[in-house]
Amino acid sequence: MIKNLVFDLGGILVDLSFSTSVDFFKPFSPKGLDVLLAEIDENHFFTRCQAGEFTTDELLSYIQQHCEKPITKQEIAYGWNLCLRQIPIERLRLIKELRSKYKVYMLSNICELHWDFIEKSFFDGQGIPASECFDELFLSYEMGMVKPNDEIYQALINRTGIIPSQTLYIDDLLPNIEAGRRAGFQTLLPEVSHMGDDGQMHMSKGEWSHSKEIISLL
Repeated sequence: MIKNLVFDLGGILVDLSFSTSVDFFKPFSPKGLDVLLAEIDENHFFTRCQAGEFTTDELLSYIQQHCEKPITKQEIAYGWNLCLRQIPIERLRLIKELRSKYKVYMLSNICELHWDFIEKSFFDGQGIPASECFDELFLSYEMGMVKPNDEIYQALINRTGIIPSQTLYIDDLLPNIEAGRRAGFQTLLPEVSHMGDDGQMHMSKGEWSHSKEIISLL
């Protein structure tokens, strides 16, 4: 019997559009965005940000140093957050409804910059604080560890005392799902939506018919 739900954030609750951020930064990197991102992510910088090794100001300063044309930290923050499109209000209402019957947690690889934006814009901004949706948040930058490392799943289990076999874990990345299975969770790799170049939401192989998929497993 399922008693606990663990949700990923980006790609599961938050609809993403990486191309929007890519388009924003193109003018600041004439030699090509692929080159810029490769330089920035040297030594796994993005993953280390998600693990909390750098503050938001350090993240923005680091990106600023690698841009070939002048750009402010405020512009970088704006462009970096453009990939975070929305959490439909119906999705938040579903989570709240599920919380009346289950323990509900969030487990996300995320940097402080993105979380601050998501919390303000998509939770508080829609009148449904994250505290009303989840019993507890497990954010990688606060925990100092990232998925799919086994330690982050064990940390969640130890903190909450949940029984893995009674827990459904929902994530959009197969390596994370496989790690969840190693931890003993029941898992769901749903289809996820993405924002196309036409500005419309499209279904990818694996999409949130979320409510139907999740409820069918409960």
